[in-house]
Amino acid sequence: MKIIIGTYEKVKDRCLKIFPDGYYDFNFLYVSENERFREIDRFLYESRHLLRFKNEYTGNVVIDISEWNNKILNRYFDAFMFFVKDNLNRINCVFVINEKCNDELIAKLKSFFNIEQVLLQLPKEQPKVKIGFAINEEKEEKRSNVRS
Repeated sequence: MKIIIGTYEKVKDRCLKIFPDGYYDFNFLYVSENERFREIDRFLYESRHLLRFKNEYTGNVVIDISEWNNKILNRYFDAFMFFVKDNLNRINCVFVINEKCNDELIAKLKSFFNIEQVLLQLPKEQPKVKIGFAINEEKEEKRSNVRS
């Protein structure tokens, strides 16, 4: 099982190389434990509408887990991962995420699957530029010593 980390465009290109015949793209939304969990039902419903005359989807699936990064991984996350694991005989699955993956998320995925990380080039953070003017403290100290 692979997890591809990168920008949307690069992840999309990589997924098309992995699955040249196409794939079902699913965005696994974050659900807190206070809400009703419907992600498995949504996965089944949406995947069935890709097919004609079949009750279950078989083929390639790309699951975006970006919303779960830096969030508490609750029992709903576990339930969905068990669902994916139970269906690996009929789906080829790849996980994608749009930013550097949280260590807790990687550890949790590794508890379910044999994970291989593919890190595509993420955009580098731009250095912060000060807008306006800034007073350099060293120059200010020299000015105050000269006046004394």
